[in-house]
Amino acid sequence: GRSTGGDAAAGATSAHELVPLVAAELGEHGLESLLYFGQAPDELLTGLGSRARRVVGMNPSRRVVQRARALLHSAGMNHCVLKQGEITALPQPSQSFDVVVIDRVLAGADRPGDSLREAARVLRAGGRILLIEDFEALERRTTEANPLALLRSWLADAGLACDRLHPFDVSGAHLLLAAAALEPEAAAA
Repeated sequence: GRSTGGDAAAGATSAHELVPLVAAELGEHGLESLLYFGQAPDELLTGLGSRARRVVGMNPSRRVVQRARALLHSAGMNHCVLKQGEITALPQPSQSFDVVVIDRVLAGADRPGDSLREAARVLRAGGRILLIEDFEALERRTTEANPLALLRSWLADAGLACDRLHPFDVSGAHLLLAAAALEPEAAAA
């Protein structure tokens, strides 16, 4: 697998640095609901969980979910629910989240478009998807397009309009943060 003990330490550092960047994208207004799917639900939701009344964090690993649940509940964030699952089959009703944060999972996914379509399904009209991806992982995935174009094409194929895409560096990693919303015709469906 990809994870080693050193990667976990680097992930915690980058998650700590990611929180203010994601928080800035979320804005100052409180949210009704936030779904996080990614590598570090414990670290990111510790910093972001207070921004929404209902928070669901997901990861495919039972161990990661258990660790995140223990950390968040010990911090008094009992409104945060942690679940094991896959991004291609979210156990959530359609149109149930204001924001969906997808953190460094698509570059390694077999079918990233399916993951984004599923995330779009649970997004409320007017909601936003915040997508964090590793630039180098995207670069390794494509030989025909640059990583920014690849990310934009995945979003467009899923019926999402990318309104902001910017690179940033955390803990020596080159990451991209994309903010997207449902295309108007997709939101009307």
